[in-house]
Amino acid sequence: VTCCQLSFFHGTKNIIENLNCEFQRGEINFLIGPNGAGKSTLAWIIARLLSPSDGDILIDGERLHEFDADTWREGIGWVAQDTRVSAGTIRQNLLFGTGDRKDNELLLACQNAGLMPFLNARNGLDTNVGYEGQKMSGGERRRLAIARVLITNPRILILDEPLTHLDAEGGVELCELLASLSSEHLVIVITHDRTWINDTGCIVELSKSRRNDV
Repeated sequence: VTCCQLSFFHGTKNIIENLNCEFQRGEINFLIGPNGAGKSTLAWIIARLLSPSDGDILIDGERLHEFDADTWREGIGWVAQDTRVSAGTIRQNLLFGTGDRKDNELLLACQNAGLMPFLNARNGLDTNVGYEGQKMSGGERRRLAIARVLITNPRILILDEPLTHLDAEGGVELCELLASLSSEHLVIVITHDRTWINDTGCIVELSKSRRNDV
């Protein structure tokens, strides 16, 4: 995904101006900047939930607006900052919004999201997570949210502040998971916190409108 002289204006306010950057598979792409810098706006443009005011986004050299919008959006897996877990079982949470799926599909998504140790120590897909996932840690809830979007095998995985409220161990484990997922999916992490950025990823910093390798 390549942004070429990308701009987005809201009224008279320049949210993003003349941005040139590139997101690649094989590494975590950290989208950083202070609040209001346009991090979520850029993610929405990539997901075709917004259209840029000027400039282009290229997908493997082809212009994004030439792709069918609905088909493109189906290939986006979005993990929101507010990870919502419903009362019930792991299976019920995974099936929410993903349609009918076989258990082997659910288990594969859990394996890829690193959730199998949690399932194996309990009752598998029938494990009850409690009200709003109270029987799970913050990291386990994030992994469940990631597993849910992996069921659809998205082309692009966008995570909004996924490391918030995680302790040091949980943060390291989640970064290792995302790095492993980046071989099959383009992984974009929206964050304002540089704590977890390491040599496994790159930075797109909107405040300076440039891409820096880390």
